[in-house]
Amino acid sequence: ATKKVLEETKPEGYAACCAAVRDFDFRGQVSEIRVPTLAIAGTHDPATPPADLRSLAEHISGARYAEIAGAHLCNIEDASHFTAEVNAFLEA
Repeated sequence: ATKKVLEETKPEGYAACCAAVRDFDFRGQVSEIRVPTLAIAGTHDPATPPADLRSLAEHISGARYAEIAGAHLCNIEDASHFTAEVNAFLEA
């Protein structure tokens, strides 16, 4: 299902979304986040590397960091571990 969605996505739209994410720098504001936060990184994600997610979690008071197998789509690549992390976070 995910592959089909990606295949049917217009390249121009996908590229524009990627550029918007790339260009949005919110690092100066993350310390203002005051809600429970879970930052999940894929061990082999070149787009959002674990170090970036770890840093994000370190700058949000009380945030939890988790790293799981996989890359950028670790919620699909290691779905059971991803789901377990989210469930543990929601139950805490």
